[in-house]
Amino acid sequence: MKKSILSIFLFFIIIKTATAQTKIYIGLNSHSEASGETYDKSKLTFSQRYDQVKRLADSVIAKNAKWNCQNDVSFLLGSIAFDPKKTGGTYLLKWMDATPNIECDPHCHEAVYNGMQYNYADNAHLHDSMGMRNRKNAGGFKYDGTQNGFDWQSFEKGETGNVYKNTTWKPNVLWGGSSVKGAAHTNDLNMYGAWRPSSSTDFLNHDPSKRVRVIGNGCGWVIFDTTDITVLIQNLKALGAGIENGTYPKEQFYTVSIQTNFREYGKTGYIEKVCTVMDSVNALVKRGKAQWNTITEKDSIWLNTFKGDSLKWSCGQTITAVEKEASLANYFSIYPNPATSVLNIHLPENIKTATLILTDISGKQILSENIIEASHQINISSIPTGIYIARIISDEGTKSIKVVKR
Repeated sequence: MKKSILSIFLFFIIIKTATAQTKIYIGLNSHSEASGETYDKSKLTFSQRYDQVKRLADSVIAKNAKWNCQNDVSFLLGSIAFDPKKTGGTYLLKWMDATPNIECDPHCHEAVYNGMQYNYADNAHLHDSMGMRNRKNAGGFKYDGTQNGFDWQSFEKGETGNVYKNTTWKPNVLWGGSSVKGAAHTNDLNMYGAWRPSSSTDFLNHDPSKRVRVIGNGCGWVIFDTTDITVLIQNLKALGAGIENGTYPKEQFYTVSIQTNFREYGKTGYIEKVCTVMDSVNALVKRGKAQWNTITEKDSIWLNTFKGDSLKWSCGQTITAVEKEASLANYFSIYPNPATSVLNIHLPENIKTATLILTDISGKQILSENIIEASHQINISSIPTGIYIARIISDEGTKSIKVVKR
């Protein structure tokens, strides 16, 4: 008897663990664009942005959030020229990168700047020259063609610097795919998940032989100074609710990035907006619906927890009725099967009530019973031996399973 009780106890632990595994893996992301910024030309411009970046970094650390700060050449050169090294006698970016909360990655448009075409390898070299750890994340790229003559596929073997010609950079991860077609960011690849893209012309095809992988940015949520963050917060909550109720599949890898841009940091109330969003994410974290992760951490989770399997889900895509039933089937439980006298019914945490209908193989209804608790037991001792179909019906979907009565 004790062994039986222990088995049931372990069963419920396993079920609870399974239902708790699907989370939103979320992080902040930022770009310091070379276009229109003059950080290396003006000490005043750099100093103003320095103070704002430091303020956000302090907030990220205080709130135990995660941030990928992706830097273009202008801010890197400005740091080398003007950083006052007030953060422990070192560069601000190096100080940030040394914390467990922040990663500093290259971001590059492969464009001509100061009369020279800096590429990603040059950008990575500038990070290295300030003593930052090389994260191996490429922040922003054109997924379906070239940008200023550059194709991301060169990362597979490694890119050689244009300005620093002895530099070669081999990133592991691509993040933030935008399209060469249409206006800027109108055809961004807004997807959750991770995979190893085959080529620019077949980007969504997973090729296990490739080294470079992509981490999806989710819905491409961006905070501008004009952004109504209540809508963004509602969207985050809706994503969590959709995963829980089966609108989105529980087996997916939900990678979310909330984008900020340096040029917004000086606008009134902007950093306060970002902090409010961080507080809302922390509410989801506290409830077990989300966890903060950097891009490198998401990549590690995909490789180790999800075993590097291709996982893709488009922003706004919802599960079909057939897929929803299949997904729900993994979370409803009917046991033992075969059964002799009782059937135990277990509902996932998000399902509060359901109905069980038992029919014989001809379709004749044998019994119907409302289930109002997460764990429910039904007496079937008086039912003849045979094969039956048990259907659990709830607002979230239906599960049908063949049950054998001994």
